[in-house]
Amino acid sequence: MIKLEQAKTREDFETIEQIAHIVMPEAYKQIVKPNHLRSFLYSYQTVEAITRQINEENYTYYLLSFQGKVGGYLGIQFHAEHIHLSKIYVLKEFRGKKLAKTALGFIDQIAREKGVNFIDLFVHIKNTGSIEVYKKLGYAIVETLDNDYGDGYIEKEYKMVKTLA
Repeated sequence: MIKLEQAKTREDFETIEQIAHIVMPEAYKQIVKPNHLRSFLYSYQTVEAITRQINEENYTYYLLSFQGKVGGYLGIQFHAEHIHLSKIYVLKEFRGKKLAKTALGFIDQIAREKGVNFIDLFVHIKNTGSIEVYKKLGYAIVETLDNDYGDGYIEKEYKMVKTLA
């Protein structure tokens, strides 16, 4: 059984940080330079950064569990007219168990409940596996961007959007 639970405690944020430090190097080792990846992790995926995002930037994080074990996480940011899917990561041993697909369906549900017009996300242009999953679930590439993540790190990404009816 898959469960999504809102991350609220320091322990939850520590779990997210631990997962990020496992999954992101694995996912991006062929795409992103190691020093930029480290900079990204420490700027955006530490307990302190997650706490700041929740308290100051209108983020909500969720832990993704399969059969009672945490296998990933999801981070979304609320805006007036849309939801931004900021992060979705699943540990290798939990892939293929529909955690990500369930989480994306959950975002659709939240978006409809909030009455927003669309969901957007940024994805590295070389992350072809994720791009294909997003396309299958109704997202379309609308723009190619050079996103500046600080420390001289500019990443070429697609902006993908799912319009809600």
